[in-house]
Amino acid sequence: MSANTKNSPNYIYAEAFQNYLKHSEIIGGTIYEQSVAVDNAFKIMLDLFHGFNKYKKPASPLSEQYLTDPLFQEIEKIKTFEAKASDYIFQITLICKSIKIFEWVREIDIEKFIAKLNKYVQFYQQKAQSEADSLGLIHLEWLKSWNQVYDDFSTYIKTNCKNGIVWYGSASIPVHSVLGDVPAMQKTHQHQVLLEDINRGETIQNILHAFATGPDTTSKVFEKKDEKWLIQNQKGNHKDLVLNTARKDECISISNCEDCTIVIENIINSIKVELCKKVTVLLRHTSTAQIQDCKDCNIHCFDKIISVEMTSCENCGLYLSDKSLDTNISTTKCIGTGVSFPFDDGPYKTFKISDTIRTKIIPNNGIDMKPC
Repeated sequence: MSANTKNSPNYIYAEAFQNYLKHSEIIGGTIYEQSVAVDNAFKIMLDLFHGFNKYKKPASPLSEQYLTDPLFQEIEKIKTFEAKASDYIFQITLICKSIKIFEWVREIDIEKFIAKLNKYVQFYQQKAQSEADSLGLIHLEWLKSWNQVYDDFSTYIKTNCKNGIVWYGSASIPVHSVLGDVPAMQKTHQHQVLLEDINRGETIQNILHAFATGPDTTSKVFEKKDEKWLIQNQKGNHKDLVLNTARKDECISISNCEDCTIVIENIINSIKVELCKKVTVLLRHTSTAQIQDCKDCNIHCFDKIISVEMTSCENCGLYLSDKSLDTNISTTKCIGTGVSFPFDDGPYKTFKISDTIRTKIIPNNGIDMKPC
């Protein structure tokens, strides 16, 4: 897959898409605000294409989902503009509907996906055309530029990605990859560090050796004591904190960590995260999770979690898989808590949780909150 040839994603971004951004800025208002989010999504998409070219297909079937989650979070943000629209309603709605083209990365029959999508995109294109006709030349140019982006991108993926993602590279994906610095994600506490393809072998031993011999690591802890793993005093580490030797009867205790990503690959009994700031925990499966006295932290469970208890937390998020829709969630003295989970149509949706509440997920609907 050539990244810079004519009609490639990079070419589309540099040509037709820049025209769309230029016209959006001229129009201003909500159309411009939405275009900024669309720009973020396209940049994430370009990073994904770069990864597809560089790396071979990851071993874990869930890795592609982890890799594409930030894109779907940005798509969901773009779709919220439909509810905000007061002017140029059909133009804004057209973007909300047609941005779904970026969701091709989770499809396996691209031609069928595009054919189905086109049926209702064309309806909104017609509505937007009527609206633009009454608003003047700049709106007509705006519509023409976006339709060009949509058509060019559809043609590209239909031609080059007929059966979904194609991995062209030979290198293994590293343990983590940060696909761009997207401020919108930071503001909404969306996860940015992605679990891709975990490197096996002596990861933990190497980390422990580095901690034991490094010049400034005496206060850092990554070790097992009895049936508990202790991860303490870690700062600024988004690469090496991977635990893949824990057993399902063991517990994980994470404390006093800042600006880190911690990966727990195994099925475990329980996990406790306390006194942490800006920490992301990527978790496979646990019975219980406790998050206490934390700020700007996110817990991602990609398989099953039975219960979550959050106490005295600020701006913390919980991301659940479709296997954890029956999770029991309780919050006490928390501010800005959110839970995100997938609906049947694909993208995750985020819901704010009130304080001192027990929360139950209603699949494909939302959440039900009751006082503790």
